[in-house]
Formats: sequence, structure tokens, C-alpha cells
Amino acid sequence: MRKNAKKATKRTCSMALAAVLAFAPVTVFGATDTANHWANAVISDWESKGLIKGYEDGTFKPDNSVSRAEFVTMMNNVLKNDAEGTVSFTDVKETDWFYQAVAAAVNAGYCNGYEDGTFKPSATISRAEAAVMVANAMGLEQDAAGAEGFSDEIPVWAV
Repeated sequence: MRKNAKKATKRTCSMALAAVLAFAPVTVFGATDTANHWANAVISDWESKGLIKGYEDGTFKPDNSVSRAEFVTMMNNVLKNDAEGTVSFTDVKETDWFYQAVAAAVNAGYCNGYEDGTFKPSATISRAEAAVMVANAMGLEQDAAGAEGFSDEIPVWAV
């Protein structure tokens, strides 16, 4: 009788597992909205390396602009910068998902806030801001001649 009970339990567990797998939404890897996107290969590669990740709802939103908080998070991932620290921007609270990323970036010296005491974590990062952060992280020297090849107006602080 015990043998039949074990067999029935195994069969029930197998059927339950099969049902769960049959009806569960399955994503091969990563976000659900990148499969047909032109950057899918890069997104998948970077995700597999831990450099980026999607949103909690399972999307990546590849056509959205990148925010300042998202950019410093990616920079920290690339640089393996997981230093802890504190910041006192008026718009960055310790409970925000990006707090430690912002603190690590600022404490590493490649990122700053604004003169008004804000960081503007949700603002779209500009090309100039991103370039300055990358240059600071790489320890590059300022070279005003390098800005001459661009047709857009570059802020003085980014030249």
C-alpha cells in the first residue's frame, strides 16, 4: 500500500509540475520586449554579463531614453564599482532603488549633482553628461579640440 501511495504522489507532483510549466509565461532570457529589436543581441549580451537588467515587470523598454540614475547604475556595473557611500541630494532618498548607485558614482568621483543640490535621477542623461562621466571614470584629460568635430552645441563644462 505504501508503494502505491508513493507512486500516486510522484504522479501527482509530475502532473502538477507539467501543468505549471505548460501555463507559466516563459522568457528564454531577459526581457520580453527585445526579441525583435535591432539591439537585441547587445542587450542580451550585456544582460548576461550583469551590466544591465530590465524592469520588474519583465520588460526592458529598449526605445526609452536612459535616465541619469540608470546610467550611473550601468557605469557602476561596467566599472565593478560597488562602493558604499552616502549622498545628500534633495531628490535622492535612501529608500530609492538608485541611492547606492548614485552614492557609489559620486564617491568614485566620476559623477556630480547640480548646483541646486539635486541629482535629477529621473532626467534623461544628455550626451554631454554621459561623455563627462565616462571621461572622468577613465581619468581622461580635458581636450577642447576634441569637441570641434561635433555639430551640436556642447556646454562649456563638457568641452
